[in-house]
Amino acid sequence: MDTDIHHIIGHVASGVALLGALIGIVPAVAAVVAFVWYAVQIYESKTFQDYLKRRREKYVVFQQKRIIRMQRALDEYQGKTPTNG
Repeated sequence: MDTDIHHIIGHVASGVALLGALIGIVPAVAAVVAFVWYAVQIYESKTFQDYLKRRREKYVVFQQKRIIRMQRALDEYQGKTPTNG
């Protein structure tokens, strides 16, 4: 509950800061702070974190396949396994 209130307050404050910066009432620094707030909120969202997790998993699989290919090529070069050509 406590974090919900902080999120609501943060969203309202950053929205007001963005609007104020667009109108010219508050300095552009407020818009930058609001932008950072929204960027952090997007980064921390479950959707974005799931996306990053899937992307990391795909990268790990890609690197594992690459290592296997390199190891096979090295073994073949060193004559450890016969080529089936």
